[in-house]
Amino acid sequence: MTTIAPPKSSSNSNVAVPAAESVQQQSESQNTPAKKKASSGWMFNPLYDGLFVACLVWPILALVTANLFGNPLGEKLGFLIAYFLIMPHRWITLSLVFLDPVKFKQNARPFMYVATAIVGGVFITRASMGALTLLLAIDFVWNAWHFAAQHGGIARIYDRMAHPDSGSTGMADKVVLRTLVLFAIFRMAAGSLPSVDAGRAWLSWIPMVMEPLAYLDWVVLALPLGLLAREAALFGSAGKAAAGRITYLTSLTALYGLMILGVRYGHTGLSVGCAAAATFFHSVEYLAIVTWYVKKNKSLHETKPFCYFIPRWAVALVTFMAACLLSAFMFKHRFLHAWVLLNVIVSFMHYAYDGMIWKRPKKKVAAA
Repeated sequence: MTTIAPPKSSSNSNVAVPAAESVQQQSESQNTPAKKKASSGWMFNPLYDGLFVACLVWPILALVTANLFGNPLGEKLGFLIAYFLIMPHRWITLSLVFLDPVKFKQNARPFMYVATAIVGGVFITRASMGALTLLLAIDFVWNAWHFAAQHGGIARIYDRMAHPDSGSTGMADKVVLRTLVLFAIFRMAAGSLPSVDAGRAWLSWIPMVMEPLAYLDWVVLALPLGLLAREAALFGSAGKAAAGRITYLTSLTALYGLMILGVRYGHTGLSVGCAAAATFFHSVEYLAIVTWYVKKNKSLHETKPFCYFIPRWAVALVTFMAACLLSAFMFKHRFLHAWVLLNVIVSFMHYAYDGMIWKRPKKKVAAA
C-alpha cells in the first residue's frame, strides 16, 4: 500500500491561500469523515455470483450424476468435468504466477523455490517408489485441504464486503468452513476408498479415523448453521450488502451437508452426486475468482498477454478450457503415465501457489 505524502508548501506558489481560510479548510477536512462507497455485497452482480461463485446450479449436476451412477454416460460426464473444468482451473494458476510481472517480481525466489521443490520431489518419489500411488494419495489429501481453504477464503471476501467496518479476523469462517469441507470429503472417502486400489496402501487410515467420528455428523452440520444464524442477526445493520455472503454460505452448507447425510444414511447416489457437484462448484468458483482478479488488477491490463485477453476474457477462457479438453483426448491414452505425472506436478503447484498469491497483504503502518 503506497502512502502518498501531502505536498510541501512552497514560497514560490502561484496561488496564495489566506491563512484563516486554509486553517478552516484543514479543520473541515479533519472533522468530516471520508465517504466510503457502499458495498453491494456482490463481487459482480447477483446473477453472476449466484451462477459462478455460489454456484446455485450444483443441485442439477448432483441429481444428474446420482441418476447416472454406474452408467457409461456418468463416466463421460466425469471425463468432461475433469478436463473441461478441473484441469483448466489448475493450469491457469501458473499463468497468474509466471505471466504477472508485478506479482512475480515481488515473490520470484519463493515461486522458483516452490517449483523446484515440487518437481524434484515428484520425480524423486516416482523413481524411488516405482509407481504413482503415493503421489496420488498426497494429491487427494492436499486437494481436500485446498477445497476447504478456498471456500473459507471466498466466504471471507464476502464477509469483508458485508461488514467492512468489522474488526473480525475471519477465524470463525476458517475454522467452521474448513471443518465442514474436510469432514465431508473424508467421510465420503471413508466409504469409497476400499474399492480404489490406489488408495488402499496410503489412504487406509481414512476409514479407521472417520468411521468412529460418525457421531460428529450433526455437530459438524450445526457449525455452518451457526454462521448463517449470525448473519441473519446482523442482517439489519448490513442490509443488502450481506445478501452475497448469505447466498454463498447457504449454497456451500447445503452441498456439503447433503454429502454428509448421503454417507450417513448409505445413499451412495446422493453422496457421489454431491461429490461431483463439489468438484464442479470448486472449479467454476475458482475460474470466477480469477476473472474477478484480472478485471480488478490494473497492472494486468497493461501487461502482455493479459492486455490482449482481458477485453476478450470470456472467449479466451472458454478457448483455453477447450484446449485442455482436447489435449486430454490427444495425450491421455497414448502417453498416460507422463500425462498423469505432468498433471500431478501442475496440481501440486496449483495448491502451493494458491496459498501464496491469494493471501491478503499485511497493512503497512505509516509513520506518524
